[in-house]
Amino acid sequence: MQLIKNASRSDLRLSAYYNVWETFAHAPIPDAEITKLLIESIDHFPVDMQLLTFLGTHLQRTGQLDLAIRTFETAIQHGRVSLDVWHRLRIREIAATSLALCFRLQDRNNDAMRVLETSAELVDDRSEFNRHLLDLYIAENVEEKASELAAEIWGDVDLDLLRLVIKGACLAKTGRWDLALAPLTEAHQQGCRDILCLRWYALALLATQQFKLAIEILEEWLAIQPDNSEAKSYHAAAQHPNRFSEMLRRIRNTHLRSLGLMIKKPATSRKPNIRIEDAVREMIQASGSCGKICGFKPKSKPVGK
Repeated sequence: MQLIKNASRSDLRLSAYYNVWETFAHAPIPDAEITKLLIESIDHFPVDMQLLTFLGTHLQRTGQLDLAIRTFETAIQHGRVSLDVWHRLRIREIAATSLALCFRLQDRNNDAMRVLETSAELVDDRSEFNRHLLDLYIAENVEEKASELAAEIWGDVDLDLLRLVIKGACLAKTGRWDLALAPLTEAHQQGCRDILCLRWYALALLATQQFKLAIEILEEWLAIQPDNSEAKSYHAAAQHPNRFSEMLRRIRNTHLRSLGLMIKKPATSRKPNIRIEDAVREMIQASGSCGKICGFKPKSKPVGK
């Protein structure tokens, strides 16, 4: 805080706010103290995009979604980036994806899609944007748009194989697990080992209680992404079929608490009887809400272009 008080020029003060926030973000500082600092910084720099994004992120993490949405919208619509002071790269992209995340947490997927679609022109590298948008298209069962976007991300891939994966993912997201298995199984048998295929194939197998095969597919996924927390969660829960739903719901609640969202406890002390397909569906929603979106490896761009 002394760094801010000692700043003699506007650019130095702005830089000091940035540095203090970065320190606060990685230290056990009380939320009230962080809120105070951020509001003070906005009083001095009311249209600074990075400070507004920091504030929105803090509000979202503490569960104040309506305020977070208004803050991110202000950052996108009116925020400015000071080129004289160090700032995070892709701050516009962070603001837009964070706003979309807030909408998703409120089950406002159409608003989330609108944000990503209209903000795409502000982003230099659309690979991460496209992954989030693809997940939303699948969530809303917009199969045609999902296929078109996946083709853009995937690059040179058999389009028929691509459509099988998207069709299976859309069916799975709407809870039609048995129907989803056919296209996903066919895509896998034809050699598709993309994360999108492996993820939804594994989920469909878990939801239909085919745990042994699901574990095999999850291990293929983990061989490609050994640190993927979602794949690890499913794999750990699948080892205990009799307690699968209970374990998955516990993992899902941990995800949501990490976002500052409260989990309502059942009114009765008896443990609820959770259907396996419901546990998988809830976990998909929590994983998407956390931004842990599983996508494709983007096609590479030629050097110098």
